[in-house]
Amino acid sequence: MPTAINSQAFWQFSLDIYRHPQVANTLLEWQDTDDKNVNLCLFLLYLNTLNIQLSAHQLMQLIAALTPFNKQFTAPLRALRAQLKKQYFTLPHYETMRAQMLATELSFEQQEQHLLVEAYHQFLTHHHAQPDNLALYISDRTLAKKPDLNQTLHQLIHSTE
Repeated sequence: MPTAINSQAFWQFSLDIYRHPQVANTLLEWQDTDDKNVNLCLFLLYLNTLNIQLSAHQLMQLIAALTPFNKQFTAPLRALRAQLKKQYFTLPHYETMRAQMLATELSFEQQEQHLLVEAYHQFLTHHHAQPDNLALYISDRTLAKKPDLNQTLHQLIHSTE
């Protein structure tokens, strides 16, 4: 039976951990340079805090559940918001438009997290003393670029428990 996980607890975990600049910067770097999904990274970290280890096949199922919504809605809005910031920051209503787009993007992010939780509920999972779900998704080469991130994440995760 899957561990009881809900979207709201996951969202709160994400807000708590993402507010730390090193974590946010690293996740955004992985998103921008390695095409990784921030919500999926956060979910894998969240599962680590619950001592749940996924299989590679389960990770692929999470990616499959997330990708259509991300490609159709979240990623295009993120790109549009970035373009607005880069090219149209002098428009009279720029700040209002940017704030509205950011609020919509955050709603899309919450929907992505809900999709991950719903997909997870289909799994039979196993508890593991030291899970490392992120290693299934992020290459060793990429993780090696951030040697202090694991320590930071470990400290943050244990401070949110």
